[in-house]
Amino acid sequence: MSRILIILILQDGKHVLKEGAEVLLQTTCAVTVTVQEVEEFIADKEVIKKKYLAGMMTAMYMEAWKGLQLEGLSIEGVPIQELMICLTESKGA
Repeated sequence: MSRILIILILQDGKHVLKEGAEVLLQTTCAVTVTVQEVEEFIADKEVIKKKYLAGMMTAMYMEAWKGLQLEGLSIEGVPIQELMICLTESKGA
């Protein structure tokens, strides 16, 4: 028997997000490189969170990323705990 974990985020009694955890993990990633390069890359993406450190930037965004390889960009998955915190903050819950 397989289990499917559903993520539900509520705000003022209304759901703002309902999605399978596996789907969220497959469609959320973080890209890290210089601020200018990240800003150019994420211009048309649904950004959840941005972090800056020493001239570098990491942006977490929604897009299928498995197998995505772009020269000069570091693209990685996001741990489920960090994803839940960021989604809750970005959805205003």
